[in-house]
Formats: sequence, C-alpha cells, structure tokens
Amino acid sequence: MTILNDQPALVFFTYDFKVPFLMKLVYGRDYNIESERQKGVEEFYRLQHTNQTYDFAKRMREIYVILDKAEMGIWECCELLNEVVDDSDPDLDEAQIQHLLQSAEAIRKDYPDQDWLHLTALIHDLGKILLLPRFGALPQWAVVGDTFPLGCAFDESNIHHKKHFILELIINANPDCILMNMQYFKNNPDYQCPGYKTKNGIYTEGCGLQNVMMSWGHDEYMYLVAKKNGSTLPSAGLFIIRFHSFYPLHKEGAYTHLMNEEDVENLKWLEVFNKYDLYSKSKVLVDVEKVKPYYMSLIEKILLFLSTNRDSHDIVDFSDLRKILVLPAFGELPQLAVFGDTFLVGCVFDKSNIHHKYFKDNPDYKCYAYNTKNGIYTEGCGLDNIVMSWGHNDYMYMVAKENGNNFPSAGLFIIRYHSFYTLRKKGAYTHLMNEEDFETLKWLEVFNEHEHVT
Repeated sequence: MTILNDQPALVFFTYDFKVPFLMKLVYGRDYNIESERQKGVEEFYRLQHTNQTYDFAKRMREIYVILDKAEMGIWECCELLNEVVDDSDPDLDEAQIQHLLQSAEAIRKDYPDQDWLHLTALIHDLGKILLLPRFGALPQWAVVGDTFPLGCAFDESNIHHKKHFILELIINANPDCILMNMQYFKNNPDYQCPGYKTKNGIYTEGCGLQNVMMSWGHDEYMYLVAKKNGSTLPSAGLFIIRFHSFYPLHKEGAYTHLMNEEDVENLKWLEVFNKYDLYSKSKVLVDVEKVKPYYMSLIEKILLFLSTNRDSHDIVDFSDLRKILVLPAFGELPQLAVFGDTFLVGCVFDKSNIHHKYFKDNPDYKCYAYNTKNGIYTEGCGLDNIVMSWGHNDYMYMVAKENGNNFPSAGLFIIRYHSFYTLRKKGAYTHLMNEEDFETLKWLEVFNEHEHVT
C-alpha cells in the first residue's frame, strides 16, 4: 500500500490499479481510457482545444444570431434530438432526448414547485441540433463538450489542460495505456496571442459573464435562441442554458473573477442543476408519451414558442441588421458573400489574409493589373476609394451613407471595416490610407476591444 505525500490523502493498492475508476475520480465522468470510446473523446478534445478561438466563436455567433435555420415548436425540436449522439460524453450512447427528460424528471421530483427549472432542464441541450444538416452540420467540437472563455488565459482547470497527479499514477502503473495529451491548448492560435495570455485578458475583473466570449457550441446557440425569442425564463434559467457545460466554473471555481453579483446568484441555481445534468443519466428510459403533456403545458406557459427562423422585420438590433443579406427578402446571398474577413480587391492579396493559399484560385490572382502592391490604386489614396470584398460590412455602410445619417466619419469607418482584420490586426494595406483613415482607425481599434458578447 502506498500513501502519497504532499497530495490529498488517497490510498491505492498498486497491485489492483483500477484505471477507469481513477479516471472517473479525476473528471467526474466514466472515462474508460482502455476503450475505443475514450479514444474518440480524447480526439474530440484535441480538435476542440485546437480550433475554438476567439475569432471562430465570434464568427459563429454572428452567423447563427440571425436565427435563419428553421421554425419549429419546442417539442418538435426535442424529438429532433433522437438523431443526435454526443461524442464528447462517454457516459451514455442513448438518444439525447432521454438525457433531457431524465434530467427534467429528476429535478421535478426534488423541486416540484420550480417549474421553470423543469423546463430549463428539458431545453438546455436543444442547441445540439447544430450537428444536423438542417442547422449547419457543424463538427462535434463546435457543438458539444466542456466550454471555456476565450480572450483570456486558458485556466488549468479546463479538461485535458494539464496532467493531473492521479493520471501520473495511471501512467506509471499502466505504461501501455492510452495517454492523454493535456497540452492541446498549445496548438490553439489564441495561446500565442499576448492579449489573451493574462488572467483577465481582454476583460476586466467583475465585468460579468454576459460580456465574456465563450467557446462556441450548443449552450451558446440555445441561449441566443431563447433570448432573441423573448423567452420568459428567469435570468437563472438563461444562465443555466448558457453555462451548463462551463465545468471549469461550476466544478472547479475558475474564472469567478469575471463574475458580477447577478452571476454569483445565478451560479447557485446552476450548481443545483448540475447535479441532475451530470448524474441523472440512466439506462432506464423515460416514458416520453407519459410525461409529454406536462412539459407541453410548461412550454405554453413559459416559452410559448421559440423560433429559429425570423423574418427581417423581427430583427431589432444593429448586429442583426447588417446581416439581412442572407434573408430571402434581401437576395438570400450565400454565406461567403455576407460573412467572414474582408479584404481589398484590385491589388495584390496580402499574405496576412486568412487562408491566403486559396486566393490562387481567384481569377484576379492572375490579372497583371491587380498583381502589384498598389494595383489600380495610388499610395495614400484613402480607403474610401478602395473596392472591398462584398459583404454585410459594405452593405450596411452603403445603407447608412445613402440614408443621410449623422454618424461621424469614424462610425462609418467602423461599420465598413470592422471585419477588415488584415488592416486592424496585421497592419496590412496601410500604404493606401490617408490622414483621415489613420484617425478613424484609432476608433476602430477601440471598437474592436469592446466587440464582445452582449
């Protein structure tokens, strides 16, 4: 028998080392590292930690906040989850609707008077429909799994961030077992960004979690759907929906320095909910038809109807208005003609443009007149004389300008160039700017610092 010093008082019998049990002790879930299922879970987190960047999450939010995928009732959406299996969860292979109902029924039993909490449990995972073709067929790493803040340092409490001392024991006692690489965040582009490497990063202490950009997934999507459709769920319900996969917070106590007073109160309900979300999973299935009438009554009472498809007249905030080009009434343009980083056309494609290699397939790439640094422009000509790649930025700029608004030039500059990342992040194309551009760029940089989740 070996007793470990300088660590929590745990005793292990070295001749009977139960690897799956210890993994469950470390992570609170049944990760059997000798199974094929666990290999998939590890690969999932490798992809998630590598690809979930601040810019990716921001773009996903911009794409999905317009709610243009479908229009359906809540129960219909629940039934869609029969087609979904969460690859990040090693505990069960059952259809997701069973997890929803198991959680909701367990809470209903212990908290019979908190009907809003019953309904929150029912809908908290509905965002997993993002895995389905109708909703974008996003990869698993962009939909499920533990969530974490972006724009600041990756806390060590994030799953698979570092080697736990118990895992060191597993490795020592089982040299042939599958080893988990706990350093996947090092492959994330944000890991090398100086602005994101501090504890606060781009945020301020106590700013409130509503101002923090979270990794993109089903939590964030369902939160947006509920909020944009005017759900009457209390703030604690919306908090649970958005942060129920934020295990570093509600299991490890990380990132609390970013919380405000309302977050602290809502966290109490999330901690209640978490007990049922994580530990109510069972092979005993819920009789769906038996419980359906009760939950239908809650849907009518609290949610009424949630739409994930809204007409242009329903869009009420500025961040939505600039993206109406994807709607049928405005041309139903493809995503590539509306979203994404913008860049100059009519001159050489600067190498700082994201995924520069694909420009070789662009006809302009072979045009002699466009193949120089200045192209068809002159140095210092001013960005207002430049043709930008088409998208929601240029469209909203034209709408604002043609309607005679009284925005200062800096406001129009922000509208037109807020997706011009090669300029404001890489400093490219500055040779074409004039004095006014340099002044208004300062305000764009201010805007960029505060363009977080609201």
